[in-house]
Amino acid sequence: MPLLHHKPLDKKGISYLIVIAFVAIMAGATMWSLSYSPAVWHLIDTNIARRTVSAATDRTFQNDLYNFTLVVPKGWYLHERPDGSAIFTKKERLTISKETEGWAIGEQINVSVAALEDAYGKKITPEKWAAKNIPEKDADDKPITTTWESTEDSKLLRVEREAAGTSNKVLYYYVFHGNNIFSFGLYPYSSDNTGNNSDFEEMVRSLSFNTNPSSIKPN
Repeated sequence: MPLLHHKPLDKKGISYLIVIAFVAIMAGATMWSLSYSPAVWHLIDTNIARRTVSAATDRTFQNDLYNFTLVVPKGWYLHERPDGSAIFTKKERLTISKETEGWAIGEQINVSVAALEDAYGKKITPEKWAAKNIPEKDADDKPITTTWESTEDSKLLRVEREAAGTSNKVLYYYVFHGNNIFSFGLYPYSSDNTGNNSDFEEMVRSLSFNTNPSSIKPN
């Protein structure tokens, strides 16, 4: 008997197929509504280690992997890049593919965490990391402005420079705490954009560490 031989469906078989089709349609509709509902978008779009409790009322961004929290300024929304870093934009829904260049997304605040170590995995000082990673001039031979600040248990480096491949500037804050570097970037940066600048400063100031509470307060 051929493997693909089929018997005609009786009434019971037809009813069974109708039920299966109905369940499949309802499941698809549910997934679509979850993917496009602002109320739950952030819980789906990010993993547990980088979650925000609520998109509208609770502006807390909590990262359990590195034990820190941030307060997200009103009007900014959390998304996750394919590399695991977090990006905040003023768009509630944002699709970011692996091929998307960082600055091509447009107006943004990005947050990432890296180990404070050299190429061989050895822990280094914030000053040595900066000397290795922050040049004195950018690709267009323009000077890069840097400013150091300190708190009781952290150091902060402010870096203002041209964004590679663009005509805009980007403002970075690198927070050195424990064994990690917490990087914040605002793009595009302009001293005239007081609204975005204020939001960015507010986010950095809100940084706190759950295992050893600390607050970074840039000028």
